[in-house]
Amino acid sequence: MTVFVLVREDQNQHGFIDTSIAGIFHEQQAAAAEESRERLRARAERLVVEDDDSADGEWQVSWKIEEHAVSRDYSSNALFHRFRGSSNVTASGVKPSGS
Repeated sequence: MTVFVLVREDQNQHGFIDTSIAGIFHEQQAAAAEESRERLRARAERLVVEDDDSADGEWQVSWKIEEHAVSRDYSSNALFHRFRGSSNVTASGVKPSGS
């Protein structure tokens, strides 16, 4: 089974990035729809959203959708614990690519 993980990254004024899992979905379209809703909420809060004509490195929040294969007996909770056990996870979520 494939799941789609919506990953949110928040960057503070010092450039540190906090990464968290915003949702786990069975369909990519559902993850994309939630990403759109998250972007609208962030803009309403006047956050600088990556890809909004922001200067390179000048953003406060971004999202990405990652595709992961899991066995059918995984629950969302088991999937989270699977990620926590990997080297790509911090206490607050999945590390950004290239870290």
